Amino acid sequence: MQEEQEELRMSAESLPKMVARARELLERLGDGANPDRLKALKQIRNSVIGNKHRKQQFVSAGAVPRVLELLRADADPDLQREAVTVLGSFAYGSELGLRELIAQSGLPQLVGLLGSGHPGLREAGLRSLKLVLQQVRRRAAVTRPML
Repeated sequence: MQEEQEELRMSAESLPKMVARARELLERLGDGANPDRLKALKQIRNSVIGNKHRKQQFVSAGAVPRVLELLRADADPDLQREAVTVLGSFAYGSELGLRELIAQSGLPQLVGLLGSGHPGLREAGLRSLKLVLQQVRRRAAVTRPML
């Protein structure tokens, strides 16, 4: 019990720093050269994997439309692949991330990648769609009435 309280206290204290970091990384997605944007995407991915709180912070800060814009506007397959990976991570394990991806018309983008001429991009799209579908299945299992 005491460990949980300490963990909550530490989370509350670090929240302003994490929100500022999320905003900083999102700003870097819109500026600069592709290597800088790719680095920012990788930092976002590493930050949110397995961390629901950070996913929510990034999604609440507008990350999904920013990442989708990169996916739509940039022809660099490495940048696109990383963007797709981040989108899948936002949706997996996060109801807010899933809803935002759907609301921003991200699913057609992911499905469209299945026809990409870049094998790595096709695979990343497929993995992200799998994560989305797993989250949808989880949600359905939770909301389905027990018989």
